Amino acid sequence: VAAFMPMFAFVINLPVIMGLAASEDGCENMMPRNDHRPDRLKDFPTLFRFKSAHNNTMEACAMMAPVFFAAQTLKLDQIVFAKLSVFFLLCRVLYFFAYVLNSDALRTTIWVSGFLALNAIAFGALFPADVLPLVGVASFIKAK
Repeated sequence: VAAFMPMFAFVINLPVIMGLAASEDGCENMMPRNDHRPDRLKDFPTLFRFKSAHNNTMEACAMMAPVFFAAQTLKLDQIVFAKLSVFFLLCRVLYFFAYVLNSDALRTTIWVSGFLALNAIAFGALFPADVLPLVGVASFIKAK
């Protein structure tokens, strides 16, 4: 999951780059970040949504990295970690489609689900006896 997320963020930005390159004004290679500014993309609402989904995916990567580090360092049960990580990844992929298709309620529900999965990973690693029963994995708690 950790290796897939940055590549996923890159791939979902490709339609923006290709769409702007195919537009009448073309792509600005000297200052490409200016090419992706919101006022430039206002004429291309779908490309703007792709770019917004890309930006949100990059933000999710920034949240995911320390959570995964904590889970690995604190030795969260690998099965629990894997299941919650795959659920987070599924939420991120579905989030992208909901964002591009402009489905606000579905997008928010998916985002919250992914955010809760990350919290379950982080706090499950920090407080396994308190958090893991809440996500239905009481059998993984090791008695001390």
